[in-house]
Amino acid sequence: MRADNIPVLCWPDGRVCTEANIYLIECYEHGLSRKDGGGTLKQYAKNISHIIRFCFNNEISFKDLQDSNFTLFIGGLQAEPKHAGGSLRKRKATQVVTIGRTCLRFLEYIGRLHDLPYLIGPSGAIRVETKDFTIKSKGKVISKSYLHHLSFPNIEPEARRQPISNDSIKKMISVIPDVSSTTYLRRRRFILIRLLEITGARRIEIASLKVEDIYQAMQSTDGLLKLYTAKKRGNGNDFRYVPIAKTDLSLLINFVDKFRTRI
Repeated sequence: MRADNIPVLCWPDGRVCTEANIYLIECYEHGLSRKDGGGTLKQYAKNISHIIRFCFNNEISFKDLQDSNFTLFIGGLQAEPKHAGGSLRKRKATQVVTIGRTCLRFLEYIGRLHDLPYLIGPSGAIRVETKDFTIKSKGKVISKSYLHHLSFPNIEPEARRQPISNDSIKKMISVIPDVSSTTYLRRRRFILIRLLEITGARRIEIASLKVEDIYQAMQSTDGLLKLYTAKKRGNGNDFRYVPIAKTDLSLLINFVDKFRTRI
């Protein structure tokens, strides 16, 4: 089984943090994504790195952490300024909670690793609650849970993101000649915007598009373009097929044949 793109976590002095890396391997074995240079596994590593630095700077091991230590850790994440001496905070409450929850899952693993069942829990050294919730996905109700600590800040309501308007797309296209130094760059940027518009795909999905898939879609009777699907748990490759107008496929092939092949 391939295991590339698994991050390696170290202590600030350069020593490998064995416990954290064993945990990442367990996460990998449970199907956390390594797509796009690391995926979810890389994000977990980034989140855990904060508790690694905290324990190193305070000369305390993971298994000896107490509730007061974890409260101080979360407070430090909240208070860290974006720039030295500045008043703006480096992280929003949502990001602090995300880091905190990932670190709690890691400490939960530390408790299992060292046979310390009371390291975290309702009456543990680190007092944690498990909260349950449900989500609906494809007509199914899925039960999930997360760990909560009293030091976590209140999360701000999420701002809903709306699709980019046609006016905004026209504005992006209109500035392409001004910000592109060559004809090739102008054409490529237009094609990228057009691909995002007609497929609704994510950036990584567009970046994974292959020339052969464009030719196959043009040759097919239904004009279905094969697209890599990024939002799938695990490390396998999943694809979906998106209907594309023949005129748009002709536009893509024209770019491939007349511009892209030259480089």
